[in-house]
Amino acid sequence: PSVLEQISVERGYETALGAALGEDLDVPLDRSAPVHWGESAVKPGDAALPKGVRSLASVVRAPAQLARRLAQIGIVDAADGRHLQAQLAPGQRLVSRDGALWRWDGLTASADAPTAAAQRLAQKNRLAELDAEAMQATRVVREAEEALARAEQAMRQASEAERNARQAGRDAQHALDDARNALAEAEKAGGELASRRAALDDARARIVDSHEETQAAFLEAEEMLRDAPDLGDLQLQLEQASASVARDRATLADTRAVHDGLRREAEARMRRLDAIGTERKNWLERAENASTQIAALGERKAEAEAERERLADAPDEIDAKRRALLSQLSEAEALRQAAGDRLQEAETKQAELDKAAT
Repeated sequence: PSVLEQISVERGYETALGAALGEDLDVPLDRSAPVHWGESAVKPGDAALPKGVRSLASVVRAPAQLARRLAQIGIVDAADGRHLQAQLAPGQRLVSRDGALWRWDGLTASADAPTAAAQRLAQKNRLAELDAEAMQATRVVREAEEALARAEQAMRQASEAERNARQAGRDAQHALDDARNALAEAEKAGGELASRRAALDDARARIVDSHEETQAAFLEAEEMLRDAPDLGDLQLQLEQASASVARDRATLADTRAVHDGLRREAEARMRRLDAIGTERKNWLERAENASTQIAALGERKAEAEAERERLADAPDEIDAKRRALLSQLSEAEALRQAAGDRLQEAETKQAELDKAAT
């Protein structure tokens, strides 16, 4: 490959380098090539460039084989090239940044158009710049990605912190609600405790009063005990009273038995009286019916007598009818008499029961 591939130049000096070396930039370093760059180091006896002129080697990084050549090429402004050309030593040349050339032997080339080598150097520098820009862009993208990742991480952390904060807020609200409930329960328990304390105070006061009353009663009982009569007399009186109570209880039991018997007999008599009353009512109704029937039969008898008198000369059939009516009248009279007897008997029994009940 040509030496151009191994050279780098500062931006803006590509045209100057192309004008200074021209087609020599296409020559390789390979010694086996028919045309190549050989070793040529800078020597102390080499002529110096005109005063104040900077060498092209100061802006070009090239292999050592080009060091002596680059040291003999100066960089000047286009306006200074012509009058400095006369100060050049053999082998030296001057170039401007825009590509003008002034050689030691009087050869002068204007900067009409950049050479192919200059264009290639410019393209190479541009490519290097693009590579640098790409690397810079890559670094920027990587840094942006890292910043984005950090931002996303920070956002996730912020979201997590927000969720934690919200959860903490909810937990705090729940804790506040629990605390409020606990406070309400404590206040309720305090009220109940106060009520119980008041009740206990009242109970204590009642107990104290009861204790005082009991103490007074105890003292009174002691006084009564001291003033009480002999227990032997009291025991005798108690035994006598117990015997009297036992006799009274026996008498009461007998009296209760007699009373229960009389009560049962009275209940039986009352049931019998109710039955007799019912039977008497029935007989009264039957007697009333018999009286009604007797009255009806009497009317029929009168009618029959009238009919008999009217029909004295009627056939035997009418006489038989009269005898039948007379027979029915006799039976009705007998029934009325029997009902009267039964009624009299019932009234007699009722009078006896009433007398026995009283």
